[in-house]
Amino acid sequence: MEKVEEVGVKYADGRVEKKEVYGGVKVEIKGRVGIFDVLAESEETEPLLGQIVLERLDLVIEPSTRKLIPNPRSPEMPMVEAFIV
Repeated sequence: MEKVEEVGVKYADGRVEKKEVYGGVKVEIKGRVGIFDVLAESEETEPLLGQIVLERLDLVIEPSTRKLIPNPRSPEMPMVEAFIV
């Protein structure tokens, strides 16, 4: 894991802080793995997954159970959609 930059972060309560971004972090969720840049927060902070991670790992939220699951359309492996114009 390598620090790649510092960025400004604006929180919902209006405060702004500089935070470190680390690259090359391996993330594994529900048996799916990807390498991502991550924003460093304090240990007591609840981790958040953004849209990029969810899309890349092809994970969806099951509305009835509110649980994160592999996309039912591609249960064996992540599938990336590409639109060619």
